[in-house]
Amino acid sequence: MAASASTKSVMRVSLFILFLIGSGPAFGLVGGRKAAPDQFPSILLLEDCTATKIGDVHFLLAAHCVVDAAGGGDEAYQNQIQPKFSEGAEIHLDRKVTHEKGSWTHTLHVVRTFVHPAYRYTSVVHPWMKPQTISDIAVVVVDKKTPEIPVMDVASEPVAPGSTVVKLGYGCPEVLSEKIQSWVVAGGRELHFATAKTVAGTDALESYFRTARKSARDLEFYSTDKQRKFLTGSFNVTKGQYHAAPPKRESEKGDSSESSLGFSDSGGPLLVEKRGKYSVVGVNAKSLLWPKEEHKTKLEPVAVDLHTRVDTKSFTGTSEWLQGVLAVTSKNAKDKSFLDGQIAVAIDPEALPKAKDSFDTRKYLRAERKKFDISLTTPTGEACPLSLGRLSLYDLNLEEDIVFAVKPDKDADEKPLKATISSTSDVKIESIRFELDWTDKKVKEPACLLLIH
Repeated sequence: MAASASTKSVMRVSLFILFLIGSGPAFGLVGGRKAAPDQFPSILLLEDCTATKIGDVHFLLAAHCVVDAAGGGDEAYQNQIQPKFSEGAEIHLDRKVTHEKGSWTHTLHVVRTFVHPAYRYTSVVHPWMKPQTISDIAVVVVDKKTPEIPVMDVASEPVAPGSTVVKLGYGCPEVLSEKIQSWVVAGGRELHFATAKTVAGTDALESYFRTARKSARDLEFYSTDKQRKFLTGSFNVTKGQYHAAPPKRESEKGDSSESSLGFSDSGGPLLVEKRGKYSVVGVNAKSLLWPKEEHKTKLEPVAVDLHTRVDTKSFTGTSEWLQGVLAVTSKNAKDKSFLDGQIAVAIDPEALPKAKDSFDTRKYLRAERKKFDISLTTPTGEACPLSLGRLSLYDLNLEEDIVFAVKPDKDADEKPLKATISSTSDVKIESIRFELDWTDKKVKEPACLLLIH
């Protein structure tokens, strides 16, 4: 990044890079009831995951349903779309409440699969070892309309703790490993649902940390309120059947008043009902399981369920991202100029040291565009106590940095930094570098998010 000697040195920021708790199933919508035919006509089985139709050709599900790990391993943080969700692939869905193995109501073709850019796949095996990735959300755009399947609305308002919600999924209703395996082999699915209450996520994660750390050593991400708030800025949280404590024997049934997500429930919606109409407020992402060191049974005990938020206050702008994807049609979805989400960089102001250094982050955006909007916000949408002083975008097309600054250095060929920055040609961002200054704003939230969209 070009800069003069008088340029202010940059401040180091903390980047929370969040990981997916395993790419596989979350082990069964336990405690649910079978849905009646046409009770939830917008919910369907899409390959091995539950999905919701939210547009004429748009099906909402979890990102981990559609991506594979990067060839470079967990640390690469690159999403690779599975072949069955890649452009032109034949895809199957079933809108029947009871799915029989190999029986599908629709065969369509994928035009494009969109994954939120803040999501990063990792193949971590033990869900208590690393934190759940944020923005576990994707949309599959298909080639044909399915008017016989109604479109469900996506809610814009956030859900408060204590709200009544409905969990749904085509998951296995068992918690015994051997029964789950038999169910998977059989290949049948049923749409189950359960009424639940959202809970205060920071309290639920604190309780989980306090108990699970007895045997799991690597739970530092859940250890502070600051980190827990960061997670709950991205997720709605509901209780699992074993939210109170891990089971000690197989005969334990957990809390029968609660339900848990599971295998094939991934991607399903979390719903709210208002005046007899359902809308989506979350996407089933994953469960936090009790460490197996905590029990010696064959159970897969769920402590809490995490559902990716889709409201306008979500930490990584999932609502705005969804609106952009819904504007895509089957005809223009291949257009390379479409912005595939946004750059989302999480910053911890409290962790900023007095020593100053440069900060950069890589491979957050794979799209080309001439104009970008920039904002700094908190999980609740407040102003951030930091301001952006300088931003450098490395353009793969030009193979050089494009530098924007609040006070441009003419000798360094910098450009004015505004809320919206423009370029004369398409910019393909490979990496970003930025400089932050403190403001006099005082906010309660401990984290900020730099959005470039």
